Amino acid sequence: DDGDSLNNVKDIYVFPKYDYLLNTQREKAWIGVKTILDSNATDEWARKVGWCAVLIDGEEQHFSLLSDALRAYDASVVDRMGPKTKPSFLNLPNDWEFGPRDEPRNETI
Repeated sequence: DDGDSLNNVKDIYVFPKYDYLLNTQREKAWIGVKTILDSNATDEWARKVGWCAVLIDGEEQHFSLLSDALRAYDASVVDRMGPKTKPSFLNLPNDWEFGPRDEPRNETI
């Protein structure tokens, strides 16, 4: 028992509301992030929810939450592109502030 107070809700269906909204309100694929499911796993989370993979600096990194994967990808784009970064290059452009001559700055930090 993890101390939750919900009855009859499996833990695999409990994650932050923000991630739920990200997973359900997107019409097209995320940029640079893929979801991996393991249909042969004994772990229900791996089979039904999965995890996210992001290629950063030539190395695949894994994240449990979509929001973490999206932010990591976006940060890698900004690190690589600097002031040439355009909002359309990012998954969560509203997390960044774009000025006329400024480099994008992360607004969530």
